[in-house]
Amino acid sequence: MSNWSPSSGMDSIRTTRAENVVLQLRYPSNTTIPGNLSIVVTHLIFNETIGQTSPKNVNKSEGLNSLNGKKKKPREIMIAMSLIWKVDKQTPTPNGTPLVLLTKNFRSLTFYIPKEQEAHNLFTAISECSRPNNLDELYAFLYTINGVPRHTPDVYTLEGEYRRMGILHSEQWRIDDSNKDFFLSDTYPASIVVPILCNKFTIEGSAKFRSRGRLPALTYLHKNGAAICRSSQPLVGMVKVARSTEDEDFLAHIAKNSPCGKKILLVVDTRPRANAMVNKAQGKGYELEEYYPFIRLQFDAIENIHVMRSSMQKIVEMCEKRYNTMAAYLSDLSSSGWLRHIRCIVDSAANIARSVLDGVNVLVHCSDGWDRTSQVCSVAQILLDPYYRTFDGFMALIEKDWISFGHKFTHRCNFLAGDNREESPVFTQFLDCVWQLMNQFPTIFQFNELFLIEIHTELYTCRFGTFLGNNEKERMDYKLKEKTHCLWYYMQDHRASFVNPFYHESRNNGPVTVDLSASKFRFWSHMYKLWDTPTQQTPESILTRLNKQNAVLLDHYKYLEKKVRDLNKMLGMEDRTREASDVLSKLRVSEDGLMEPEESIESGVTLEMFPADAVEVSISDSSSGNWDTSITANYVIGLSWEDTITSKNCPICMDPLEPIFSKVHCVRCGKIHCGKQSTDPCIEMRPLPELLSSNKVPICKSCSSSAAEVSQSPAGSSSKFGTRFMVKLDAPKDVTSSLESSMSSLSVDQSLSACASSSDLVGDYLGSDRQQDIIDPLSGSVIIQRDAASGSSQT
Repeated sequence: MSNWSPSSGMDSIRTTRAENVVLQLRYPSNTTIPGNLSIVVTHLIFNETIGQTSPKNVNKSEGLNSLNGKKKKPREIMIAMSLIWKVDKQTPTPNGTPLVLLTKNFRSLTFYIPKEQEAHNLFTAISECSRPNNLDELYAFLYTINGVPRHTPDVYTLEGEYRRMGILHSEQWRIDDSNKDFFLSDTYPASIVVPILCNKFTIEGSAKFRSRGRLPALTYLHKNGAAICRSSQPLVGMVKVARSTEDEDFLAHIAKNSPCGKKILLVVDTRPRANAMVNKAQGKGYELEEYYPFIRLQFDAIENIHVMRSSMQKIVEMCEKRYNTMAAYLSDLSSSGWLRHIRCIVDSAANIARSVLDGVNVLVHCSDGWDRTSQVCSVAQILLDPYYRTFDGFMALIEKDWISFGHKFTHRCNFLAGDNREESPVFTQFLDCVWQLMNQFPTIFQFNELFLIEIHTELYTCRFGTFLGNNEKERMDYKLKEKTHCLWYYMQDHRASFVNPFYHESRNNGPVTVDLSASKFRFWSHMYKLWDTPTQQTPESILTRLNKQNAVLLDHYKYLEKKVRDLNKMLGMEDRTREASDVLSKLRVSEDGLMEPEESIESGVTLEMFPADAVEVSISDSSSGNWDTSITANYVIGLSWEDTITSKNCPICMDPLEPIFSKVHCVRCGKIHCGKQSTDPCIEMRPLPELLSSNKVPICKSCSSSAAEVSQSPAGSSSKFGTRFMVKLDAPKDVTSSLESSMSSLSVDQSLSACASSSDLVGDYLGSDRQQDIIDPLSGSVIIQRDAASGSSQT
């Protein structure tokens, strides 16, 4: 979790504050919350005031001061300033002056400010802080994570992706460093892939003939040898048509590399033909077939950024309405043109994928080659390559085709003060296209839709430096890798929440053919109406919860299995390891919450049931019956996890659980908590000693603080955590006598603790000659105990 504070890393911060504010949420049922509103440079912070009365004319929220008899903790809502899209100060009302906020992840909030002057000050502060003047004033330059340095190794490198595609061993392509100082284009990566026959003069000549110097460069090499290249439009003109022999030679070399055996190149101009003609009149344009006789030119009619921005605005307005009729809803959705644009992008990508599979090389461009080109190239690669449908592959795809090849994130996402006409939802459309493919092919994507929504949210939050800047050169100038954190490390830490439960690796084994029927394209309500949609129990949510729980329990089972194996080894009973493992594998949870065997247990092994508390493995001498030694460890892993549909409030802060991504299961108690960013988070991610792996898992504050108390409960007592069971194995008399003799030699009075840490092996404790008491730092439990009265010893 973050170690964020409003004044982190700054000597002074302008703060605007208003008291007795009422927050009105659009869902559920126009809920209102009284509190105080503060504005700092990086965040808008609203703190609820318990016991304050809302204005009479505003709907009161239910359960603000208490919930199920529990004292409610004041609610805190934090919104990153970069996430604020629009703020509108409306006409004063009897309840105060309304400030209406709309965020870039489509959340709507209305604040009623008692005094009009305070409302004006807040409006000014939000307008200024939400769009600073410089990139290094964004939240990413202040954000810190406990124990994680800002300068971390790259998760992805362009050269590494080239290596994966086999370019290093290609006889037709090579990596060129002509742009290492951004000499050819300051919006391109330092290294690009070009045909092996292209020399320095051909490369430089082609760069001069292309808009912004964005010459043709390979972005994907299929296993059949066909390639997808990308560029910007050529500078042809209309009155006096220009041509470049270097550019013509460059494209000819790409055409020769087509594995179909023919010198042919498909040139996909993603613009409408009319738009290309307008650009041609301005001195730019498209490839003329009389100068490029080996090409097939195709226009795909994807609209420009201004049309897309207008379409998104209509979607936002549609989501703010309450529709009483289906006809009105469908009419507004159709008039927005949004789904038509999404289908057009997928259609273009599908055509590119078909050409690649036919062995024909493809060159893709739009105007400058950083918007529509990135969209269709990325979607085409997802259709072609199973790797890009995995976690690592999808992140590499974004890094390569969006970040390295210079999509203008700063301008398109409107991070800084400036011209609003540069803003456009280009990347949002790409994520929407991926979601459409996930609907058609639910078993071939390793990640779920939450993964896409989280990327979209973090893009606009500006918490990480991954998407800041317009190109690689700008990111180097601002030293983003050294001064900000990387989003992909955060996504990997929370990977369990993003796993698609329907994913089958065996089915994700090749290209896919998308169905372009209009009925296959749907409105993505979880993205655009996330904050207005009640939680619904879906098969995906059920399977996701069960898979996450199963992974934790399996990890815990492996830990217990290792403990039993090490104990058997210590006692010279390696041959009984499999027997003990079989016992553990036959356990199941009964209806009353106890562990019981699924089937009969072999003779010589006894199983005793206990209510939830701990795991105890005991080895006894059945012939003498006068002593028993057991190994006890207090493991607190929740066996029953709450359903998302039945959980309404976080059990710690008592806040209503926000949609989808804020719901996190604690692996100890199994209850759902809010995972929202806060100065005092209810959930933390950390590894547990009860798990064999070192994976970080979510632990709530309550379980983290009570783990020691729970672990010290008497044997056989009941607890809300875990389940206790005992496995008894008959040990040879010579083994038990040897163990009793060795334990009797320990200088203890009533008991001896010999535990250095809960993750150490029990065998290490029993084989140790340490004479002092050592307490388990996690549970504080006694690991070795000798009963002075009976002469028996317990471990």
